[in-house]
Amino acid sequence: MNREQYMKTRETLLRDGKLYEDKDFPASRKSLFYSNMNNDLEIVWKRPFDLVKKPRMFVDGPQRWDIIQGAIGNCWFVSALASICGYPKLVERIIPDSQTFYKDYCGPTVVG
Repeated sequence: MNREQYMKTRETLLRDGKLYEDKDFPASRKSLFYSNMNNDLEIVWKRPFDLVKKPRMFVDGPQRWDIIQGAIGNCWFVSALASICGYPKLVERIIPDSQTFYKDYCGPTVVG
């Protein structure tokens, strides 16, 4: 999604009072596992405000230590995100500065 598409999608969500849901990455088990669905692992999809009272995207800019591997075994994804943190311009392309948790929030879900 380019910046123009992002801004249009954000505007529509805010106008309609909805939160973003990625149709290509739905909040389902299929989005988390390539082959082994690991049905023994309980998955609960949450928004940032479900995790902490005052969420912040980054403190003092993005750092590779901000990315932590969880129980779903996503080390390849986590290492790619950690590598991107070393390049602020790439981070801005993925997470625009205009995206916050407070003013006009309509952002993505996270896995908790």
